[in-house]
Parts: sequence; C-alpha cells; structure tokens
Amino acid sequence: MPDTLSDAYSLTMDEVGYLKKSRAVLPVPPSDLSQNRNDQKVYFGKHNGSVVRVRAMLIKGASNRDRQKSINTILEKLQRWRRLKAPNLISIYGVATNSEEPLFQVVSYCPSTTIMEYLQIHPDHDKLKSCVDIATGLDYLHRQSFVHGAIRGSNVLVREDGTCFLGEFAPEVIPAQETLTHFANWTAPELMDHEAFRKIRVDNYRDNDYKGEYKLESDIFAMGCTALEIYTGMPPEPLSIPYASVKSVVDLMDLKREPVSKEQELIPHRVLGAILTMIDYVPARRPHSGHALTWFTKPDTPRITAAPPVLAKRIYDAEASQLVKFPSLHVVVLFDAL
Repeated sequence: MPDTLSDAYSLTMDEVGYLKKSRAVLPVPPSDLSQNRNDQKVYFGKHNGSVVRVRAMLIKGASNRDRQKSINTILEKLQRWRRLKAPNLISIYGVATNSEEPLFQVVSYCPSTTIMEYLQIHPDHDKLKSCVDIATGLDYLHRQSFVHGAIRGSNVLVREDGTCFLGEFAPEVIPAQETLTHFANWTAPELMDHEAFRKIRVDNYRDNDYKGEYKLESDIFAMGCTALEIYTGMPPEPLSIPYASVKSVVDLMDLKREPVSKEQELIPHRVLGAILTMIDYVPARRPHSGHALTWFTKPDTPRITAAPPVLAKRIYDAEASQLVKFPSLHVVVLFDAL
C-alpha cells in the first residue's frame, strides 16, 4: 500500500493498540492490496481467500482527545451498521490495522464494481432501477435514524445482477475540509459553509448547536446528485449559495437550481423534476427518504414533501442509548417541478 496517506488517515501506535482491543478487528488483515483508481482511499485485497474491499477511514482531530473521539465515533457507527440487515447496503465484515500499515481500515465482502464503472460496460442498464436501489437503502438507513454521509457514484457498488447498494458510511459526524473539497459535487450547500448558512436562520439550522454536521437532508441532497451522475455520466457542478445577496430564508427560497441541457436530454421529465427537488437549496423542501423512494419507484405520481410521521416526534434510539429529536412536520406542498 502507498505510504503517501496523510496523518489524518494514519494511526499512532497507541491508537493501533486501542483499536486492536475492539472485537470488530480482524485477527489477520487483508493482503495483496491494490488501490482503486476512482477513490484513493479505497483498496481491494484478499482475506481468507476471498476478495474484499478495504476503505481507510479518516481520523479527525488534532489533539489526542479529539482523535480518540473520532475513532470511537467510527466504531459506534460500525457496530450499528453491522446490526442492519438490508440488501441495498454493503456488508461490512470488520476492521483491520497493524503496526506496519497503521490505518483504520473497514473491510467488506462485496463486488469491486461501482455503478459508474458498471454503466461504462452496460450503458443500457436501467438507470432508474439503480436510483430505486439507492433510495431503498437510504430509506432503510433513515428509518433507523442513521445518516450515511458518503453517497456518491464511487461509493455505490453493483452486484452481478445489476443491483446497486450503498458503500461505507462517512467516518465523520462533521465533514472535514478535505472531505468538503474532494466531494463538493455531492455536498449540500448548508455543509459547505455552516456558519454563513446558520446566519440565514433556516429551520433547524439557526441555533448555535448546528456545527455543520451531516443530516438526513444532506443525504437526500447527495442522493439527488448521485442520480444526476448516474444519468449523465458525471456529477453535477457544486451547488453554492451566493451569501452576498442571500440574507434571509426568503432569499434562499427564491434560489432555483435549473437543469442543464444534458440533464434535460437524458433524464425523463418527471424523474428530473423529482431529482431537482432533492437538491433544493432549502433543506426542509427536500423530500424525506420515503417520499424520495416513492418518486423513483413511481415517478408519475404526484409529489408531496413533508417530514415522515415516524420522524416527527421524539423517539428513543436504543442502539445509541439517547433521545433523538427530529424536526416537526413541514407544511405539505403539492407541486410539479418541471
């Protein structure tokens, strides 16, 4: 494996020792690793005779305390993920690390082909079906109160029968600057500059508790961007807010992301309308995962935006052992985007 990864991806010897105490760590790490040409943090290798996918996780924080918190966050997410059972999610086997390769590596048994690579080989593949598969996996996650944070074409894998499934979750709760830079095409505008966005006083982003963390709405935005990528062969241009002229929620609501000619040419009219709603500037106007799934499954049905009833109250998240408060219901709006 190359030794050019930054310290953000490298563990100290103490951190290696701490990680090895986790029951999720594989006794024998993968071997014969080779780098994925589309993602510098993803490798493929062998473990117990089987081909595995290996992702190096970013360790966020400059101090030992912050790095320890970052490691624990990944382990907690990993424990929750491994309890989830859904065909449209990657099956994570465990993590691996050692003194020679001091990286926090998540190991999964899965095909090595991403949806974008698959479409190059199978250009006539049903792209809407791929969007349905992605939305199915995301809806399952969101109903478990799990925010993915890393939805993009290079992190959607494809089985031999053409079924798509989501790859590994984001290691961070709040994206690092490196993440914002490398994956800007799939990043919701409220994440790019959370302090400026907070000043607009939008819904649940207006108080000082919002630090730029991934939310359900940012996942929906990333899924919409990934759908555009699947249909057009390239991710959309990053969506940014002109804060010099946008000073209020009203100003923000006036912003519209217009489809480019290639999108209009390649994406069915109703599907494109649904996707554009998923990448709305205003988080509350994006659909929740259940509605997004319905829009992809039945694109000709009327589109309704509202927070799902199951997420409109305080619920107890037994796995996280804490109360989770979700936004109150939004006003129901009927519309036809295009």
